[in-house]
Amino acid sequence: MFSKVLWQAQTREALKIQSKTLFMALLGGVATALQAWATACIINGVFFEKKTLSEVDGFFLLLVTAVLLRGLFLWLEEGLALKVSSLVKGALLERLLAHAQNLGPGIMIHRDRGAFFTLLSQGLNTLDAYFCRYLPQLFKSALIPVLYMIIAFPMDRISGLIFLLTTPLIPLFMMLIGKWSKQMKNSSWEALSRMGGYLQDVLAGLGTLRNWNQEYKQEKQIRKVSHDFRLSTMKTLRVAFLSALALEILTTISIALIAVSLGIRLAEGNFPFLPALFLILLAPEYYQPLRMLGQQYHNSQNAILAADEIFSFLQEPASLLPLPEEGHQEDTPPEIILENISFSYGEGSHALKEISVTFKPGEVYALAGPSGAGKTTLLRTLMGSLTPDSGRMLVDGKPFEGWNGLSVIPAQAYFFKGTLMENITLGRNIPEEQVVSVCRKIGAEEFILQLPQGYQTPLGQEGSNLSGGQGQLISIARAMVAPSRILLCDEATGSLDTASEAIVQKAMEKLFTGKTVIISAHRLHTLHQVDKVLVLQEGRLIQEGSFTALASDQAGAFAKLLQKGLVE
Repeated sequence: MFSKVLWQAQTREALKIQSKTLFMALLGGVATALQAWATACIINGVFFEKKTLSEVDGFFLLLVTAVLLRGLFLWLEEGLALKVSSLVKGALLERLLAHAQNLGPGIMIHRDRGAFFTLLSQGLNTLDAYFCRYLPQLFKSALIPVLYMIIAFPMDRISGLIFLLTTPLIPLFMMLIGKWSKQMKNSSWEALSRMGGYLQDVLAGLGTLRNWNQEYKQEKQIRKVSHDFRLSTMKTLRVAFLSALALEILTTISIALIAVSLGIRLAEGNFPFLPALFLILLAPEYYQPLRMLGQQYHNSQNAILAADEIFSFLQEPASLLPLPEEGHQEDTPPEIILENISFSYGEGSHALKEISVTFKPGEVYALAGPSGAGKTTLLRTLMGSLTPDSGRMLVDGKPFEGWNGLSVIPAQAYFFKGTLMENITLGRNIPEEQVVSVCRKIGAEEFILQLPQGYQTPLGQEGSNLSGGQGQLISIARAMVAPSRILLCDEATGSLDTASEAIVQKAMEKLFTGKTVIISAHRLHTLHQVDKVLVLQEGRLIQEGSFTALASDQAGAFAKLLQKGLVE
């Protein structure tokens, strides 16, 4: 019933505020007891002691004060609980994003992207039900009944015993219902994740579906996942309503026992009216926190399931090593040695198989091979974005501990919301003149100056206001303005036209100076300029050597690739 995981998620500040929330709840309980006592005194004084209204005006004042204080303490309690929830969600979101960054690009290899974003949004939002409603109610259910029992026992031991004996039945009942509904809650959460993931994928690929006139055919699948979520939700709600009904019956019977016991003794003249009326008014307030806890219990289960998913994600070992301090960067490129590197995206599908190769400082290497040979996976391993299943990478004879001075030119550049200049510098302290000089050198300035605001032009989502070739030029500019010793290129010129490619190739030759360069490319003239070609096939390194030597070996895999046009 109590989530240790969610309790540990609270920050020190959140725990301090939580203690204030409990104090407000306790004060609210005291105000409620005063309200019941004032009401009992007014009724007893007017109807049994035949007092005038002026003679009981002190109790009226007490009643009004108690009602106002009860409302004030409840308002403060809810506000503090909301603040606790905001603090916890903010802290968890920061941890999730930081850990996602540490996991690197491999974060989605074994995870549904849409389900992950559902966890970040809907999953975190479900924590409100836990911290704003369930957790405060849990502590009120522990504090308020004890307070009222302390008040009730001196007045009437029989009523106190009824309170004492019936109270454990409610949490016991909730535990039994909880075990029964746990599987339903799991199914409901899984259905929500599937629906969120599917909708995310459909929205992301809406353009492709539209191009192929298939967007309307997705309605059937959307209705199916929505129907599955609706069915699982209704099953859960059915259990929640039935358990709420059972709790209402249980508490009503308990209150009736107290009322009947006191009524019989009142009729026999064995008990005074004032404490009897006070205890009858107090009995519903005694069980109210427990009834409300039963109502909030089912809502809290979604939060607990989401928390389990969140902490399961946070416990995944990070694949990205922390970057060394920028000030420790060396001027000369290191020697990189891969020893029996293997990596698999899933069982039985090795993308890399026992790769062993040495990259000497300052040389240019090309990765060749058909699609699916493992070129991009090898580049990601060299970046540190993927952690090998076996083998190790040595940098200047030492185990790899993260890169400083690494530049990457991907096959398709990613752009963030911001200006073109900000997308080149990426927050680095790079003079604007240096950026302009690099863009002029690679031939990008011509189209940049034609943009509405030049270098300060805001880029659309994912660079939608740039062509593919323009976006790649900006990606190359990013790499050229950064001080780096190692350059990794994943078919960097693949999306450029012939004229742009010639300009970029010439500029990149200057970028190669003094760096270790590793290129994944398919074009023949790109491979001519490298020092060594590494040929991959089905994740294995099957050939390595100069372009001329490999091309002249007619029986070799590289020459066959040339003949088939797989390297052109």
